[in-house]
Amino acid sequence: MIYTNLLVFIAVIFLFSIAPAGESASHSLFVSLGLYGLSLVGFQLLVKRVFTSSQSGGTVGYFGAERRLSITALLLFALTLFVSDIKYHLSFLSVGGLLPALTNVGGLLLFFSYLALIWRGGHHNYASVFGGQQSPSSLVAGNLRFNLALVLPWIALSLMYDMLALIPSSRITLFFDSLWGDLFFLGLFLILVLLFFPPLVRRLWNCAELEDGPLKEHLVAFCRRQNFDATLCVWPLYEGRLITAAVLGMMPGLRYILLTPALMQNLNMGELEAVMTHEIGHIKYRHLLLYVLLIGGFSLVAGLLAEPVLYLSLSMDWIFQLIAKELVSAETVIMLVGGLPLLLLLL
Repeated sequence: MIYTNLLVFIAVIFLFSIAPAGESASHSLFVSLGLYGLSLVGFQLLVKRVFTSSQSGGTVGYFGAERRLSITALLLFALTLFVSDIKYHLSFLSVGGLLPALTNVGGLLLFFSYLALIWRGGHHNYASVFGGQQSPSSLVAGNLRFNLALVLPWIALSLMYDMLALIPSSRITLFFDSLWGDLFFLGLFLILVLLFFPPLVRRLWNCAELEDGPLKEHLVAFCRRQNFDATLCVWPLYEGRLITAAVLGMMPGLRYILLTPALMQNLNMGELEAVMTHEIGHIKYRHLLLYVLLIGGFSLVAGLLAEPVLYLSLSMDWIFQLIAKELVSAETVIMLVGGLPLLLLLL
C-alpha cells in the first residue's frame, strides 16, 4: 500500500498544481462547496457498498478494496477539481499570494477527506482482519499519521521555496528561476530526506526501539559483522500483524531498520538474518539515494519538457475543437494537455 499511496499522492499534487485558478471564478463558493460535498456523499455511498461486499473480506479483499477506492478517490478528486473552482476559493490560504504552498496543502487536505471516508468506512473490515480495538476516529488518525509521512518532504520543501522567494532581491529571484536554483532545491530535498525525514517518520509511525534481549543482541551482532550500524525498531504496522520490514535513512545515527512483530514471531533466526541482509543491501547499494534522485531529478526533466510537450499538444487540431465546444474553459484544456503527458511519464 505504501507505493500505491505514494503514486496516488504524486498524482494528486501534480493535478492540483496544474489546475487553473484564474482571477475570477465561474462558480460561486457556495456552488463549489456544493459540488465538493456531493462528491463526498457519492463517494461515501460507494465506500459503504464496497466494504459490505463479499469481495472485501479477508486480508487480500481488504487491501484490494482500499486500493481500488484510493484510485477512485483520485479520479473523483480530479473531476471535482477541474469542474468546480475549488482551487480558486482556496487561494485565500496563500496569504495574498505570498505562500502558494499553503493553497496546495489545502488541496491535499481536501483529498485526505476522501481517504478518511475509506478508513472510517473500512473500520469493521479492518478490525475483523487485524484484530484491532481502535475506534473509527483512532483508525483514521493513525492512517493520517502514516500517510502524512509520505508527503511531508514535499510540504516542507514547498514552504521553504515560498519563504526564500520572499527575500527582496532580484539576484536571488533570478537564481531560483535558473537551473542552478533547481539544483539548489534538489540538494535541499536531499538534506530533508536524509537528515530530518527518518526520525520524524519513526515518530509518526510509532516505532519504538527493540527491547534488549537475545533477539536484539543477535541482530546487532549480525549487523556488526556486516560493518553496518542502525537502530532496530518495532513497527506496529496494521496492529503489528503484517509480515514486513523496512529501512529508513542512510546516515549513521539517523538510520533505522523497522521490523513488525509478526515478522519477528514467524521467522527463525536464519530467516531474520536474510531479511536484515536485504534491508542492509538497500543501504549498501544506495537505493534510497537513487529513489530521491529519481524523484527530484524528474522535476528538472519536467521543467525542460514542459514547453515542448505543450507546443506539441497545441499543434493537434482536436485540442482546438475541444476548446471551441466550451465544455470547460480554454485554460483548463491547455493545463490538462500540457500536464497530463508529464504526469503519465512521472507515474
